[in-house]
Amino acid sequence: MIKMKYVIFFLIIFLIALLPSFSSTSNAYPSSITVYHGKLIVAYPGLNSIYYYNGNLEPFLKIYDPLYISSNNYTLYIISGNNLYYYNGSLSLVNISKPFMIFYDNYTNLTYVTTYNCYVYELDGTTVLNKTFIYESFGYMTFTRYAAIIDSQTGYIFLYYNGTTHTTINCQDALSGMTFADEYFISGSFSPIGIFVFHNLSVLNLKLINDVYWYQLSNYNIGFIYTSVIPDYLAYLNGVLYIASSQGLEAIDLNNYQVFYSTSIPVYSMIVYNNSVYVATPQGILRYDLQLPKVYSLRIEATNLIYKGQEWGFIINGTKYLSSNSSIDLMLDDEIYNISILNSWIEKPNISNIILALDSNYTINIGYIRPIFYVNVNIVGISGNVNLHINNETVKYNEPNILLKLPAGIYNISVQANNYSIFPKDVIIDLYQNTTISFTAHSIQLLSTVSKNGTSTNNIINIFNIGIFILILIIIIFIIISFKILKNR
Repeated sequence: MIKMKYVIFFLIIFLIALLPSFSSTSNAYPSSITVYHGKLIVAYPGLNSIYYYNGNLEPFLKIYDPLYISSNNYTLYIISGNNLYYYNGSLSLVNISKPFMIFYDNYTNLTYVTTYNCYVYELDGTTVLNKTFIYESFGYMTFTRYAAIIDSQTGYIFLYYNGTTHTTINCQDALSGMTFADEYFISGSFSPIGIFVFHNLSVLNLKLINDVYWYQLSNYNIGFIYTSVIPDYLAYLNGVLYIASSQGLEAIDLNNYQVFYSTSIPVYSMIVYNNSVYVATPQGILRYDLQLPKVYSLRIEATNLIYKGQEWGFIINGTKYLSSNSSIDLMLDDEIYNISILNSWIEKPNISNIILALDSNYTINIGYIRPIFYVNVNIVGISGNVNLHINNETVKYNEPNILLKLPAGIYNISVQANNYSIFPKDVIIDLYQNTTISFTAHSIQLLSTVSKNGTSTNNIINIFNIGIFILILIIIIFIIISFKILKNR
């Protein structure tokens, strides 16, 4: 009986001894991933190890707390705690304090390390080639054929390979990951969360432009895509832009600014390898090979708006679009879209909601309905027939008080009647409420009459007036001649 108690006691002690080891292994996750000598290697800080990865884990290197690894395929840098190590068959400590992230430059075969105290180091092995202080940098980098680019609150700073520097456009001071995607420069942001898309790379050559405000981005051909994931890590493969962080991963089609794939699985590192994207997550190493969805054009046209340039719009799957043009063109994936058409000032759309399964190029025409208003037309001084001209149409009425029912709009209204002059000549109204307009008619006096025998009395009067004028003229001439004769005597 006593022996059985000892057996049970030692068994409990044995199981307790196993618990730390079990807990450490179960909580272990890959924190960083890179390529070394053509093979994927993965850092597991919880296991104090770096492993080869080929679907399974194979031991590569034991090192305390390997948080971050980066390689140019032949040499390896490791961030362990607050230390930076260089591995080329053996470990060497690099004299850099507070390392944050490691970036490999494919153009120069050099490695850059950013630090928590806003320095960037250029390394060749364990040798520090350059050390540069970057004001208020979050420590993210990318590279071109002629320079390394690093973020700063003063703008994007170019560290040219010839030793010179250049600071360019400042459109945000909360930057994250950066990369180039074909003809685009992509720059991440964590406030607001999303990515800036530079459509014109020549903007990066401009002199520093301080405080480019949100509404000015289009002046520099810069777009912005809102995302649900902070873009700490960026990768571009087969036309798909991958962005990732501890909040998850999203895939974006840059042709139409659409996020077409999203997952909330945290990502701690991301790399392109063998035409796939590999990510380090709490679930282990995941591989992505996403293809761009089919894209179709959707045109939505607006007609019968009151004013040219009047704003109108719609909401499609939660995103609002507004325009002052007559149509809006979108490039969208082949999905199902819920489209809600918005009112435009006092006009309402003839279609309020559309569910569209977009599987081809498609056009939607929205006819806006104008509300009806009354126009009272009062004509003073007339009782007979009148012609009422409304824009390019003419309507005859036999009364001076006319009630019109017209849709909202702009109208040119005038009145015409035989033997009457009308004032004002015309009235232009902007009809958006019930309105009254008034005209005054004046009778036109006849200047000629016709006698019973058909002879115009006007002609007789004219002949008589001419005779009197000639007689007066003869008398005046006679008086003048008589005066001259008397004076000569």
